[in-house]
Amino acid sequence: MWIPNLNDVYQPIPTKNMLKQGVDILYSNKIIDLPKEVLKDKHGVYAYRYGHFILCAKSYIYGNIISFHREIVGQAIEQKIKILLYLGIYRHKSGHEFPVFYEFNPVEVLKTAEINHKGQAEMLNINIKLGKRFTI
Repeated sequence: MWIPNLNDVYQPIPTKNMLKQGVDILYSNKIIDLPKEVLKDKHGVYAYRYGHFILCAKSYIYGNIISFHREIVGQAIEQKIKILLYLGIYRHKSGHEFPVFYEFNPVEVLKTAEINHKGQAEMLNINIKLGKRFTI
């Protein structure tokens, strides 16, 4: 039986900008315009706050576990908006490609989250099944 290692580990800064790719997709589909706020830490920008959601991105997930900066969850609760997670472009064997987004209720995230740390940032780990697909 395989057991995942969920210990805190060093995470390098991403080499490809998934967040920018998610922004470009939403912008080109006229879902967003300019962000109301840019969320960043000493490692760089990790999210953008828009009117109806905070957008963040991940280029990978560990099994069924994803994590959010605690700041994203707190702001989403405070602003009464959702969290939108971009996971990249899915390439179907038929050749069709489409972006993969998941939407999360931040209150539910906070209720079920387990805390870990990525450098100085406090992260909240949750099961991706807590989210629902967001289609464009």
